[in-house]
Amino acid sequence: MSVAETSTGGGHPEVLLYLFGANLVPAQGVGGQPQMAVGAGVCLIQHLLVSLAPAGPLAAPQGATGGVGGPSDAEVRPRVCLVVQKSKMKLKSKRPLFYLLLLYSTQTLGIEIHSVPEANGDGVIETKLNETVSLICQLDGGGRDPLVPEELVWLRNGAAVILKEGNKEGRSSVCITPTIHEDNGVTFTCHLSKNETISDSVTLNVTYGPQLFGSEDVLVEEETVLILQCDIWANPAVSSVSWTLNGSQVDLGAGGFSVTNDEFLSQLSAQKATRGLHDGTFQCLANSSIYGVHTKLFFVSLTDKTIKFPLIPMIAGLVVVGLTVLLAVIARWQMIVKCFK
Repeated sequence: MSVAETSTGGGHPEVLLYLFGANLVPAQGVGGQPQMAVGAGVCLIQHLLVSLAPAGPLAAPQGATGGVGGPSDAEVRPRVCLVVQKSKMKLKSKRPLFYLLLLYSTQTLGIEIHSVPEANGDGVIETKLNETVSLICQLDGGGRDPLVPEELVWLRNGAAVILKEGNKEGRSSVCITPTIHEDNGVTFTCHLSKNETISDSVTLNVTYGPQLFGSEDVLVEEETVLILQCDIWANPAVSSVSWTLNGSQVDLGAGGFSVTNDEFLSQLSAQKATRGLHDGTFQCLANSSIYGVHTKLFFVSLTDKTIKFPLIPMIAGLVVVGLTVLLAVIARWQMIVKCFK
């Protein structure tokens, strides 16, 4: 921005203010007086600029024309121009201070979070399990004293994040490594310590597939309950889950099977395991839209049915018999003593 002061032939001073490199060439006005066109948007801050600048003459910018008898046959084509005509007030100020006041009054202070990987337009950071997310919070805009850095505060789902000294003023960073299941859906917020309304937030979307892999050996006694479980917890949730027995789809009706699924587990069960019907190789298959099909094998073997010893009834019987013998001995104690005399 540049500022110039010129005089007309009648001796009336005009103050010309050029904003951001506007080019000024005087045009012929009424009575030979140079006139200026004032843009609608610039007029809104005209009185603010004049009131901020103390009285006094200002030096003309490079390329501006000053003095009496300047060119009058050109047109005024400023990009952004503001004019105070025929003012008798003399401005006394140094340009650097004037520019500083102008910038301070027109810029606003804000906060912005930069991240690796970058957040999308909705402020969501897409990442995967066991990866690293870096967040950097810094002030955005003017209107602040560079000698007095603003203190920043981080929140994780509303709870304060403990920051080290030197990682709070003006610029602050937070690193999440490695990302875990519990980080999914977490919102990180950075705000000024003295003004919580000046803030910015990002949300993590941690994707992961179902934890299905390997195999498991299962021993089940005949005529007991058979239960097989596989972990299908994933983000996004799996689109489908299926069970096979020896390579074929499990026949729920013929085998007396039942399948229950929730957000975390898929369970296949049979109330009464039967040899030849419920033994073999079972496979659980979960399909993820991002991570594809995950599987786990179960090698089920049935053992012979064992006769279970009724331990508790046996103990109860022994106790009753023992008490009976003891009472009988007590009742005939006198007779027993006489026999040994």
